[in-house]
Amino acid sequence: TSDGAFVIIKEDNDNRVIDLVNGGERRILDRDRALGHSDCGDSCMVGEADKPDPGACVFWDLRLPLTVNHCRVLFETWNMGHVSVRGRRCLHSDDTSLRLVDLDTGAITPLVDHGMVSDGTYETQCHANLSPDGSVAAWVSNQAGRMDLWGLRVP
Repeated sequence: TSDGAFVIIKEDNDNRVIDLVNGGERRILDRDRALGHSDCGDSCMVGEADKPDPGACVFWDLRLPLTVNHCRVLFETWNMGHVSVRGRRCLHSDDTSLRLVDLDTGAITPLVDHGMVSDGTYETQCHANLSPDGSVAAWVSNQAGRMDLWGLRVP
């Protein structure tokens, strides 16, 4: 995690969470919404869980017990795109747009259409990121026929 409190190891379809502050190891099983594609913030992780159906973008506060009752579904999705977590905010980039997700309230704020033209492969998808303080979103788009860097100050 970005605060150095936890290490997340993805093993098969499960997540192994190592507590670097207090010691110990815990697991999030695939059936209990273990994350595949994900990013980490301060003592938390956000990403896609495909079980139980339907798939969802899920927020895990790693300071809490790692049971399915302690994760929060941010939104339902299948093949969600990409997330960037800084502090208590998550930038989500899907096939067409960027949106900001407040991890404390779950509120979703649409930001902008990113304009990236993709053939659906990982390499051609929009991979937006938040600045270290979470105040600026940056992404690359090929909408003008070349790769241009874009930035947006986020609310």
